[in-house]
Amino acid sequence: MTSKSIVVVGSCMIDFVSFAPRLPKPGETIHGSKFMTTFGGKGANQCVAAAKLGGNTTLITRVGDDLWGDKYIENLKCQNVETKYAQKTPNSQSGIAQITVAESGENQIVVVAGANNLLTVQDVEKAQDDIIAAAVVVLQLETSTNVALKALKLCQGTSILNGAPALNKYDPELLTLPTIFCVNETEAAVFTGLSVTNKREAEVAIKKLIEQGCNAVIVTLGEQGAICMEKNKPGIISVSCPVKQCVDTTGAGDAFIGALSFLLANYSDMPLRKILENACFIASDSVIFLVHFVFIALSSMGFWNTSAFLFYNFILILLLVWSIYHPQNEEPVQLAIVVNGVSIFLDILLLVMCYPTNGSVTGLFAGTPQQSSYEDIDKNIPHPSQSGSYGFANAQQI
Repeated sequence: MTSKSIVVVGSCMIDFVSFAPRLPKPGETIHGSKFMTTFGGKGANQCVAAAKLGGNTTLITRVGDDLWGDKYIENLKCQNVETKYAQKTPNSQSGIAQITVAESGENQIVVVAGANNLLTVQDVEKAQDDIIAAAVVVLQLETSTNVALKALKLCQGTSILNGAPALNKYDPELLTLPTIFCVNETEAAVFTGLSVTNKREAEVAIKKLIEQGCNAVIVTLGEQGAICMEKNKPGIISVSCPVKQCVDTTGAGDAFIGALSFLLANYSDMPLRKILENACFIASDSVIFLVHFVFIALSSMGFWNTSAFLFYNFILILLLVWSIYHPQNEEPVQLAIVVNGVSIFLDILLLVMCYPTNGSVTGLFAGTPQQSSYEDIDKNIPHPSQSGSYGFANAQQI
């Protein structure tokens, strides 16, 4: 099957991620357990998530004229994302996010948009042929709302607007233009002015968003799953989430959007309930893939070698096999997982054939040079307090 095109208009961020026992209170300093720097940004995360499922993806974005911008474009190419509209912006810094992740899986994120704020309507117009031809166009609110509105007006396929970060004041067309308006419970509360802390309150909020002009609304509820309502259709669709133990919720929403866009583009005949179930399943996998971050930590501490690399791939293959036979899995997701499994085997083959004499690893992390310490990272960026959102699909250690 030839994958239909998905165009994502959005942000690229460099994420500075600290892991701690809990989130600090205002004015409080606490000791963390580890630190890493990864690629992030909602636009890039969602685009890479769709690409890893086999999607034909293009990203319209801007990065800074700095070390991080070069690395980011190189990483996108390694993830099979089309980068012809990923521009380096002279005299600007790449966007960054400062992220703290607690042992409970909760997180706090501070974003400094940098070059993302320089993405313009003209950038979107340059890509209008690809946007018009796309089966699905995905947008967020980490860039200018004018950019999002222009892309929505050009789109002739299915459009998904992820209302993140949420806005207190916004153009009503942000609700009325997209095919699907997707938010989490916190964002739903901001857009509606209602309390949204459980599924019952989310159902009230989703009805209000429909009344405000949305064509279809999805509210993601973390471990409670997701709910969806379409205009002029009775009832609310409710799906559960298979996660039993939360490791880190950061980026799960981006994985959900990426999976949603892939399924809508390539399985348009699938019932909406099944699409939501599959998207929740994939997002839950992004939460429980703790082994991925264990090996990223080993890499950052200098313990990454051939044996660790091969063992990492072996563990991933076991998880892929488990996913294939998971009772809540469906055929499209199985196919996507099998494709990823094959890519891992090919990666191992490439490693064996191309492993250099200096002991560094090519293949899975090709094009993503490793920094060995915080000090090395600090030398290359003025303020390590700038960065986007941290997602499993795009979380290559830098």
